[in-house]
Amino acid sequence: MILAIVFVLILDLKHLLYPSSIQRFINQFGLLGPVAFILIYTIAQVFLIPSTPLSILGGVIFGTLQGSAYAIIGATLGAILAFSIARHMGQDFVSHILSKKYRPLAKFNKKLEVDGFAAVLFFRLPIFPRSITNYLFGLTKTPLWKFVLATIIILLVTMPLLAYFGSSLASLNKVKILSSTILLIMVTIIVSLLKKKDLAKNPKKHIKKARKSKGKKKK
Repeated sequence: MILAIVFVLILDLKHLLYPSSIQRFINQFGLLGPVAFILIYTIAQVFLIPSTPLSILGGVIFGTLQGSAYAIIGATLGAILAFSIARHMGQDFVSHILSKKYRPLAKFNKKLEVDGFAAVLFFRLPIFPRSITNYLFGLTKTPLWKFVLATIIILLVTMPLLAYFGSSLASLNKVKILSSTILLIMVTIIVSLLKKKDLAKNPKKHIKKARKSKGKKKK
């Protein structure tokens, strides 16, 4: 976060912290506006800048389809970059600390190596700060491919809704604003319930997965 503040101050990019300023900035690029938007979104993820306003802004500027597509690309690239930074800079250190002082958390971290997909899917919901969870999962044993796949799946659901909400704001259509808000809330509740149901009904399944993973490594 400190790096983000320094970066903004040195390059005098304070105006880009406001959605209206970002919109004016992107409009300056004309046909290259989508590229500028994707780059800004990617950088925002790395520097822990909240991404939900950018997702909504994408709908305001480009409409639902294009806005959601550009936001998905930017969010995915930013997530991979942030995850990789955390993975290469801090995962070994965190694993060492957990194994020595916090063994229950170490076991949970080990479980993420097998069942990280479901955890990522849950924490990709809009109620969680996506830019922070990118780094957090990078510090765990969650495989990169599971992280990316779960991220893309949930983004394909949530991003169109956020972009739709943005385009609704642009047109000041009260019906669309209300419907997009309700849909977003419904998606969040459904995924949360499915996650809880899976953990409650199938605790043995997760244990078996962990055992199979250990058996393969021994071989």
